[in-house]
Amino acid sequence: MEEDFPNIPPIRFYGRKVIHTLPEAADEIPPMKVLWSKNEEAQDDDNIMESQIPNDVPGFVEVGFGNSVEWCDIDDEPLSRFANKRPRIDEKNPKWEKNKPVYVFSHEIENGATVRLEKVKESLRDCNPVQIFEKLFDIKVFELLTQQTILYSRQKNNHDFFVTLEEMKKFIGILLLSGYHKLPQQRMYWLLDEDLGVEMVSKCMSRNRFLEIKKYLHLCNNDILDKNDKMFKLKLRPLINILNKNFRQLGFFHEKLSVDEAMTGWCAVLPDTATHLKFTVVKIMKKKLRPLINILNKNFRQLGFFHEKLSVDEAMVKYFGHHPAEQFIRGKPVRFGLKDWMVCSSTGYCYAFEVYCGKNNEKREESMGLGANVVISLLEHLENPADHVVYFDNFFTTLSLMNRLTTKGIRATGTIRENRQKKCTIQSSKMMDKQEKGTYGYRFDANNKLLIVKWKDNSVCSMVTNHDFIEPLTYVRRWSRVQNEVVSVKQPLVFQNYNVGMGGVDLNDQATNNYRISIRSKKWWWCLFPHMVNLCMTNSWKIHQACATAEKKNGSA
Repeated sequence: MEEDFPNIPPIRFYGRKVIHTLPEAADEIPPMKVLWSKNEEAQDDDNIMESQIPNDVPGFVEVGFGNSVEWCDIDDEPLSRFANKRPRIDEKNPKWEKNKPVYVFSHEIENGATVRLEKVKESLRDCNPVQIFEKLFDIKVFELLTQQTILYSRQKNNHDFFVTLEEMKKFIGILLLSGYHKLPQQRMYWLLDEDLGVEMVSKCMSRNRFLEIKKYLHLCNNDILDKNDKMFKLKLRPLINILNKNFRQLGFFHEKLSVDEAMTGWCAVLPDTATHLKFTVVKIMKKKLRPLINILNKNFRQLGFFHEKLSVDEAMVKYFGHHPAEQFIRGKPVRFGLKDWMVCSSTGYCYAFEVYCGKNNEKREESMGLGANVVISLLEHLENPADHVVYFDNFFTTLSLMNRLTTKGIRATGTIRENRQKKCTIQSSKMMDKQEKGTYGYRFDANNKLLIVKWKDNSVCSMVTNHDFIEPLTYVRRWSRVQNEVVSVKQPLVFQNYNVGMGGVDLNDQATNNYRISIRSKKWWWCLFPHMVNLCMTNSWKIHQACATAEKKNGSA
């Protein structure tokens, strides 16, 4: 046999995985060391066309086999020995009973959030939306933008460039104007044609000056970026920190909060080598955003948490082109884009946000899942948990998360998937789906003080809570195929409260997208910068709405 095949290496003769596709071949070779450029604008942004962005990045991959193979004894070890095992959480095993729930929390929620909301209304009653915006996107943000822009121009060997705080404010103002006065090209704002040019923009700043500031606009010092902060956050981290702090400066003044994720648009033309840079770019990009993210998060919370209901969720915005951080979320109005985790009030005010960088790049406990770690991270600044209720969907909800929130004194409610209910003895969704609308069942975990309620609506939905109840039952109007008319259907109280408290992130995302900045750039971090400016605009408008509503009530009284 050996004489018949004298030159074939043993690994090829005895067998090896056959490579059939390009992705399999790419796994066999190391990634190319290509610098992710596009920190500067080499061509006119108005020439960016969606048709220029390839559906797939072309390239060539050469696959070959070596003439010699070195064997190692470790190859004979079973893979199960090296499997990453998630450490167990020290918690009690569930004890499911069909009894009336008895919780750790009292039924009544403290009114601290309501008191803080009244203080916010009183302190900002005489402020217009622009003045409120300046409290969130404050002088610290403009100083950061000005200092880092000048520094970046020096790093690019332009020692004559200089920008003042007033010019930076005008620059941001032009960006905001482009959100509701959209033109096909950014240069059209300075045209003399009556049907195109905007006189206010040309009087505010010349076109060349605007383009020059946009060329050198920067958010952090590239020389001192933290290598441990991956993806694209560090580029904007200072601004994000300031805004998050400003958003919470009045405290959490809503009772019910919700947690979800949001998506941010991408408007840059990416290099053809983008697919080879996924992990390299992940490390570089986050550094660009980190200072801005930290500042904004700090600003968003400078008023405190002044809403009772909070929600944690995800939101999306349009994305143009290919990017390693691109996400897909089924069921959202915009399915592709860059994703943000956000905690908002039930009215849509954002208290904190974080850019998603992939589960391997998030700081998290190994014993908890990705969604659970997101919720815990976003709620770490919640100063008075007894004043709030947090809502989130089944992406985040686990029984371990609910136990952790109970330990922290946080009331929470979330939809939960059936495979995460730890052998709950409640009727299966498959069986309940055969029954009429309004049917419900429940089980209470006596050890961990958690209630799971399953309700048949148009489909079967499961809810878990550590504080809410089933009764008194409410009624909703639903179409009945059997009776061929709209009928009243019983609904457990916990579902009604969830529908009221959840959805704040979607309201914020809707308001932000209505007037999203339309001026584009080839800088790869640009997509998130206008998004954060729009986020400040939305927050300022939400506060103004709350103050105006209070003023109308006082006037009518």
